[in-house]
Amino acid sequence: MNNCKWSPSPGRAGGFREQGIKNIFRILSLLFLLVVVLAGLFAVTMRAVFPPRQLTMMMVNGIRGFTLRDASADRVTIGWRGLQIAGLAISEFPNFKAGTFISLPHCTVTVRLLPLFRQRIVAGEAVLDSPRVEVKFRRDCSSSFDNLFSPSPGAQYLPVSLLAGGVKATNGSIALYSECGPRYALDARHVDCDVRNTSPGSPLRVRCAADIGRNGELHIDGCGSIDIRDDRITVDRLVFSSGAAMLTVTGSISHFMKKGRLFDIHAAGDRILLDRLTEILPFVSRVQFGASKTVSLSISGDAENLKIIAERSEGD
Repeated sequence: MNNCKWSPSPGRAGGFREQGIKNIFRILSLLFLLVVVLAGLFAVTMRAVFPPRQLTMMMVNGIRGFTLRDASADRVTIGWRGLQIAGLAISEFPNFKAGTFISLPHCTVTVRLLPLFRQRIVAGEAVLDSPRVEVKFRRDCSSSFDNLFSPSPGAQYLPVSLLAGGVKATNGSIALYSECGPRYALDARHVDCDVRNTSPGSPLRVRCAADIGRNGELHIDGCGSIDIRDDRITVDRLVFSSGAAMLTVTGSISHFMKKGRLFDIHAAGDRILLDRLTEILPFVSRVQFGASKTVSLSISGDAENLKIIAERSEGD
């Protein structure tokens, strides 16, 4: 008898396992149903607290005050996925008669849950889907960036807090037209950008990549910062590449939101990249490098009186 060991019969053990699986399935089903019900109640509550029509007008009026130009939006709603903005457009200064500066088919902004029940919207991260930006430099060298933000931007204009988590833009496009000096047009496609450190008063940290040229033959990838308070763009590193050829740009642009913007740019790399940029940016063709294989140049001064100097060149 001491050598005997009890074990459940295979049929009974299989029944226990089958019953356990059924119980787990029932629990998961109840949890899923609970999540669906809570999401529905949350959506209904948010619609009552923030009616879409009222929220849309709040957003549009906030953007108007923040950017000092006209704005429109098809619809703004809030739900468990966050703030959903459809059909947003921001005009050139001062209104849409001057043109459209930014158009955005869709944007999602994550929001913090608890402040919503106090009728406050505290934003996290914004994801912009296929934004389009049209930048114009006019004959007098004024631009779409001039007077872009209110002197005192902040919560008094926007119905949401400034974004604490940053901004991501995917599959965007930028069209640039210039009549300041030699005329040229530049199209950037497949633009992906990541903007961080978006707290008020701090320089924005930016990283972007895009394809430029008629057939997207040039790829650019770079990072830097935008200081709205000091009205300055700093380029830490901007790389133009095509195959194995590369051209690296560093420097800064001061007073970028004013007519008298000042450039302090340095570029160095393969001559073939500079030749391709010359086809896109006519003012670069002022410099002659002869038959050099690699080049280095500096661009300084204001937009109407740019000084382009060849600092160094190397032959074959």
